[in-house]
Amino acid sequence: MVPIWCGRCCLRGVAPSKKLLLHRVICDDNLANNGELFINFVSVDNHNFHRSENYGTIYLRTIIHKDNTVGSRSKIDLAYIAGFLDGDGSLMLQIKKRKEGRKWRFMSTICFYQDKRHEEPLFWFKEKLGIGYISRRKDNITELRINGFKQVRKILENLLPFIRFKNKQATAFLKAVTLLDENSRLSRSDLNNLINLIIVIQRENYATKSKKTKEELMKILDLTP
Repeated sequence: MVPIWCGRCCLRGVAPSKKLLLHRVICDDNLANNGELFINFVSVDNHNFHRSENYGTIYLRTIIHKDNTVGSRSKIDLAYIAGFLDGDGSLMLQIKKRKEGRKWRFMSTICFYQDKRHEEPLFWFKEKLGIGYISRRKDNITELRINGFKQVRKILENLLPFIRFKNKQATAFLKAVTLLDENSRLSRSDLNNLINLIIVIQRENYATKSKKTKEELMKILDLTP
């Protein structure tokens, strides 16, 4: 290896094949650098080179800065999925009848809809989120459904910062699935809280015949006096 020169400064011990100096950031941190002014040279392989203005020396710092491109890309993907959920998705917290044992159970679902002719984004969503199942309905609508308290909770926690038009609904939905995920046995107070959250979620949904009143929900859950 041979020295590499940058302007008037020599970067010793660095392979000449490395293309350094994508950009430089001047940082003045009196606490960390004892009053010295450092120029930070960022290389392609994410090593940091620093030159102290006081001493005119350059050295390779042991700290390696990771490129945040992947994180940024991930946030863009989440924002796109959240926007799709805002427009062509739904959040459903349902009370389902059981055939045996307890008369009912809760089921949480995130659902994305798309015309069968333009279903490609749903497969991309499934790949990015790493979960869900896709089905094609008889009316030529394709659905991506994600079920399960833990799975729905994790996905919604990631999407919520980017959800705009369904934010109130999504916030209530996240509270409900968090409660269900953390409690295998639900108290009377928990059930009342869930009913109130279901009412909020229903209110923000499009009008459907399946909406139930608070009194109906209390009756289903045996909470009527």
